[in-house]
Amino acid sequence: MKFIYPISSLFSLRKIRSLLSFGVKGYLAEIGWMEAYRARVPLDNNKQPLPWFTYSFIDFMEPRLSDTLHVFEYGSGYSTRYFSKRVASVTSAEHDREWLAAGMKDKAENVTLVHYEGTVDGDYCRAAMLQNKKFDIILIDGFDRNNCCKHAADALSEQGVIIFDDSQLEKFQEGVAYLKQAGFKMLPFSGISPGLFYRKETSVFYRPTNCFAI
Repeated sequence: MKFIYPISSLFSLRKIRSLLSFGVKGYLAEIGWMEAYRARVPLDNNKQPLPWFTYSFIDFMEPRLSDTLHVFEYGSGYSTRYFSKRVASVTSAEHDREWLAAGMKDKAENVTLVHYEGTVDGDYCRAAMLQNKKFDIILIDGFDRNNCCKHAADALSEQGVIIFDDSQLEKFQEGVAYLKQAGFKMLPFSGISPGLFYRKETSVFYRPTNCFAI
């Protein structure tokens, strides 16, 4: 996903210098946080793309991914590149034409990028359903997230799960509440994410039979 670093999330220059003085030592360097901070994009310690999820959720999710799974994303970006190397296919809906054009330049063969206008409660939030196929994982990390929640379940396979990033934010609680009322259980993972040092949350919503074996 695209991300603009809020000023409030950055350290003072003195703190940053102190942090980077650890060089290749310590947990942050080990997980690639240092590299992600320097590059201003989500990367692991091998400079490979990561989603902008919490590290705790990435650790939980990664061993559960397989080349039999089909992913749909509301919002394209580094998560698209990450998933493309680990699953059968990725379909990403994007409302930003410039960002979509940038993604088209180096997309993997198993990635499909589709454009929908950024209209609230329009085709964008229904994009997963409009693909006329079922998905095992649907990622909600883009525009109009509350309405995306209301339509995502209709495009899930029987074993499908929904990943909702930034699920702690007050403005997304309508979507969280909708999924819970629709019969999904919520498993939140809080902590830091690549290159950022403020607390956030990535949650998975699942039903009794699910591809993450929860």
